[in-house]
Amino acid sequence: MSTSSYDVRFFETYRNKSSKTPSYVVRWQVDKKRSSKTFRTKALAESFLSDLRQAAKRGEPFDVESGLPASMIKAKSARTVFDFVRAYIDMKWPHAAAKTRDSISDALSTMLPALTKDRPGHPDAETLRTALRKCALIPANKRPEPSPEMARAVRWLEGASLDLTDLNETKTVRLALDALALRLDGQAASANTIRRKRAVLHAVLEYAVELEELPSNPLHKVKWKPPKTTDRRPSRGRESAAGQGAVDRCDLRGQAWPGPAAHGPVRLHVLRGAPAGRSYRPPPAGLPSPRDRLGPAPY
Repeated sequence: MSTSSYDVRFFETYRNKSSKTPSYVVRWQVDKKRSSKTFRTKALAESFLSDLRQAAKRGEPFDVESGLPASMIKAKSARTVFDFVRAYIDMKWPHAAAKTRDSISDALSTMLPALTKDRPGHPDAETLRTALRKCALIPANKRPEPSPEMARAVRWLEGASLDLTDLNETKTVRLALDALALRLDGQAASANTIRRKRAVLHAVLEYAVELEELPSNPLHKVKWKPPKTTDRRPSRGRESAAGQGAVDRCDLRGQAWPGPAAHGPVRLHVLRGAPAGRSYRPPPAGLPSPRDRLGPAPY
């Protein structure tokens, strides 16, 4: 008798009213054998059902005994963080957009080197990141042939990766969070980058919870705040120091303007045809103003 089947049916998720605490049950059937799984929240139940449906759409065989698709069985058999992440990539890749794939790869290649044991032969940071981005964090059937240097880096990571159960400890999760808060040059990453990479870490941990590899998402137990960064870019509506002199010190005729000491504050001119409340600064020297292009105002 075959242990796997492509004959899979899914049923509606329902709330288990017999239990004292709210719970939700996912039901599906593989080769006429019913399977079910209970989750504490509706969001977790729907996420798990979505993963099952996506696996069926990819054409994965489902194990009749456990009811799980091949990608989930691979993830459940993973013993290290690195192995589990690669199984997560295999599950997520086929239905993810190109930009999403790149974002996932970028985030995981930042965190995985931090989730390792202290072993000899540690590759340099750039080599390890390149090996992850261009080889290890790509599904096996799409993975290019790695260079000898990248192959050595991947082998080191396979042996040095922490056990998956270590993610139950908040100190391990903090290692990942601290890593994603830094750029390759050691400087603090931007707030948007940290949020994006933290979202990927959260999704990976949620997948581990779905497969019952972790009892709960350890990210929820960590009180961690990213380091504050100083944004040196000029704020919107305010010119930089280099461009301020070129903009503020010219009048409508493109002549040099000596500054507020001689002529008072910069006057903002109403642009005819623009929405109410809009105004503009005089343009830099040599450029026609919008007012010149539109002709004289009717007043």
